[in-house]
Amino acid sequence: MVCGFLVDDIQQASQELVQAHIELVGPLQIDELSGNAWQHFRGPDGKLYELTYNPE
Repeated sequence: MVCGFLVDDIQQASQELVQAHIELVGPLQIDELSGNAWQHFRGPDGKLYELTYNPE
């Protein structure tokens, strides 16, 4: 299980992680049908987390 953080702009949030030297894990994933998106990243504690975006 991965803890997720819902964001309004996933591309901006991902960029902020990169600027803070947080490791992104894999590419940004976008579900073409629903518009939902997610980006995994490794937190300072070494655990895996996720940014999530829901267009609704």
